[in-house]
Amino acid sequence: MSDWFEEYMKKPATVENVKKALIECYVSVQKQAYGGKLPEEITEDFLVNQLKCVFHSKGVDFDNPSKQDLLRIINELRGTLCCIAGEEKANEHYEKMKKLIERLPE
Repeated sequence: MSDWFEEYMKKPATVENVKKALIECYVSVQKQAYGGKLPEEITEDFLVNQLKCVFHSKGVDFDNPSKQDLLRIINELRGTLCCIAGEEKANEHYEKMKKLIERLPE
């Protein structure tokens, strides 16, 4: 398990914490794809904006997603992450995010 996942499993199950974990997960995968460091032109803010675009494209409010919305978003992101990091790594991150989301109340 990666450090970000363990860290967020210890935190309270809130939508805000899950969103923060999702951002950290997404940035982590991007960094891995580039050998551990993002290229200068790809900032973490840029990646957060990419995530916000995914939320928007699915009709999900980034600031107030439901548990079901978050599950839809990670399902959508899994396809993107397959292209970036490969299917095995994408599925690993998907499963970790799913565990965090499933802790949220209905």
